[in-house]
Amino acid sequence: MGWMPTLCATGIGQLPETLASGIVNGCIYALAAVSLLVVYNVTGVINFAVGDFLMAGAMLTLLFAGPNGDPHRLPLALAVLLAVVIVTALGALLERLVIHPRRRQGTIFLLILTIGISSVLEGGALIPTGSLTYGLRPFTSGPALSVAGVLLPRQDLWIVGSTLIVMGLLWYGATRTRTGKALRACEVNPIAARLVGIRVDRYWTIAFALGALLAALAGAILVPVTYATYDMGIPITLKAFVAWILGGAESPVGAVAGGVGFGVLEAVVLGYSPASVANYGDAVPLLLLIVALVIRRRGLTRQMAVTRV
Repeated sequence: MGWMPTLCATGIGQLPETLASGIVNGCIYALAAVSLLVVYNVTGVINFAVGDFLMAGAMLTLLFAGPNGDPHRLPLALAVLLAVVIVTALGALLERLVIHPRRRQGTIFLLILTIGISSVLEGGALIPTGSLTYGLRPFTSGPALSVAGVLLPRQDLWIVGSTLIVMGLLWYGATRTRTGKALRACEVNPIAARLVGIRVDRYWTIAFALGALLAALAGAILVPVTYATYDMGIPITLKAFVAWILGGAESPVGAVAGGVGFGVLEAVVLGYSPASVANYGDAVPLLLLIVALVIRRRGLTRQMAVTRV
């Protein structure tokens, strides 16, 4: 079943709404793409469980807040915080127990391990939820707001705002904190990082935890605008991977640009295609990936030369 963005365009007059919808969806793809980027840059592992960490964040938010915001459950802010913390800890734990002992087995083996983790997470969500879908009330109630003449649901503003704040915090952490600088050192040259006393293995765990945090947050802010299902992770993983490749596979800015660009393109294609074509929307990311790799194999942003020390 999976997750597909909700699009409602029927004519050229609704193009602004379609583009706005694409930007919102693109922010979710961007967070998941940056999650892929963080893990890959530090460890060299492509984490194909990223979409299922997102699903876990959505499902745990629902568990703590209650489907459709059950007033007898926890407040939304606390529910989101708990969901993100638990998934972050889960990401770190899985790296320690599953990835770390086999880190010398090669990237293909580790990639397969992440696919296995994805299957386990999906199965773990299927057992208590079945194939049912669950929704959650928006973080802020009230009618849609008019922004530049475009009506936007309040949750859409939460998604865009959260993405901007997270990207700002990531930039600050990477450039102004010791942990961020150590992560960058592990990315640039793990051997040199070890020589100056950085425990690279520890930063593998931090990278997986940070990637899980980003994905869980994306799931928590997404669930009020769509339905959460146990199998929503796989299509989002694919779309995040495409966004990551489109962005050049190296830069967080490129990953965000790739995510938003992919979201907008997907919205336009699905919003203005005949119904018979829109029903095959899951093929869009595959087609875009093929086109991107054929036209510009190094992504949409130039790779920057890195000086290794």
